[in-house]
Amino acid sequence: MIAAYPNPFTGGDFTVTLKSADFTPYRFTIYNSIGSSVYKIEFPEFVGEKSFKINFGDLPKGFYVMEISQNGSAIQNKRLSVN
Repeated sequence: MIAAYPNPFTGGDFTVTLKSADFTPYRFTIYNSIGSSVYKIEFPEFVGEKSFKINFGDLPKGFYVMEISQNGSAIQNKRLSVN
């Protein structure tokens, strides 16, 4: 399970909550409207549920795609709106 909030958001902190059944690192990537990566972070290996706060203070207004990947494969994509 993956939860990401708030969405839409106005900048500042953004929370991603992940549930993992095994010790596998996750990668979180934000792409802008033309498909360029504007933010990447690797989450450490863990088992269970864990929340991570990410600060997007200077991300310009617009629409983005948030991708969560594991072992090099995308496992979830979500649309993200910055107001």
